[in-house]
Amino acid sequence: SLQKNPTMVGILYTMDIDPRRATTCFASIESVSAIKGEDEILFAMNSIFRIDDIIQASEHERLFQVNLTLTNEDG
Repeated sequence: SLQKNPTMVGILYTMDIDPRRATTCFASIESVSAIKGEDEILFAMNSIFRIDDIIQASEHERLFQVNLTLTNEDG
């Protein structure tokens, strides 16, 4: 936990995915997930995400949000 270890930071990833433009395969696995209530998405191993930005959470100095966008093969 972040509170117990001052050298650790937390990272929250957010992913922007436009299914009309995506060339990478992905699928919702919510119905077969071992963790009920989670909206899980499975991505192909060759998925490429662009890092849009990294934002430090204002109320937590060691918590960061990384905003990603799913890209196609040519970026």
